[in-house]
Amino acid sequence: MNKNSIELDIPAWERDTKRYTTDVVGAWLRLCIAAHASEPRGVVRDTLQGMAAIMGTGSTTDTQRLLELIGLSEAGKPSLGDVEYSLDATYTVTVRRMVRETGRSRKAAEKVRKTRTEVIELPNEMQQNDQFKQTWEAWMSYRRNELRKPMPPTTQRGQIGKLVQEAREHGMQAAVDMITRSMDNGWTGLFTSEERATRTVASTSRRSPLEQAAAAASFFKQ
Repeated sequence: MNKNSIELDIPAWERDTKRYTTDVVGAWLRLCIAAHASEPRGVVRDTLQGMAAIMGTGSTTDTQRLLELIGLSEAGKPSLGDVEYSLDATYTVTVRRMVRETGRSRKAAEKVRKTRTEVIELPNEMQQNDQFKQTWEAWMSYRRNELRKPMPPTTQRGQIGKLVQEAREHGMQAAVDMITRSMDNGWTGLFTSEERATRTVASTSRRSPLEQAAAAASFFKQ
């Protein structure tokens, strides 16, 4: 195993700090803690005195020296972070990895949000029925606002398929009733006439705990 493969096995944060002295690493870690809680995340901006307090250094001279080392890239290796000095006498330290991770997290969250709020278009036969269309929109709003369980596109397609089946077999009013029944009962799903019939048979054939105990007692008496 060569040196490069060994380095790849080391966590990135640890690999970044292995080539620095303890005082630089300590100051950098304190900056990372501050950057984690900052807004925007990953960026710390303050005066030299403020940076001294954040980094836990003894003097502004030491603080300036450590900031230079943190922003220094050498031997083809990147610096720990980006350090900039502004005309208003403030330093800005950017923890690049934290900024990248935050950007990826926000993109992922935005992708999930868009997926959950995407609305699947109803089939023409449903679109043309105003009562059904209004009931479906009420169902979508109910799932999103009252149950706090917005339907992703896959769930919408599945439920629309059930509604189409119900409408074609029992009429459009049956599909409308199918939605209102779920809202009245606080259900998250929709059940066709066939599914309700199956659930009814199953519930009526199921014995209560007392009936099960009585059956067991009669068995042991034999």
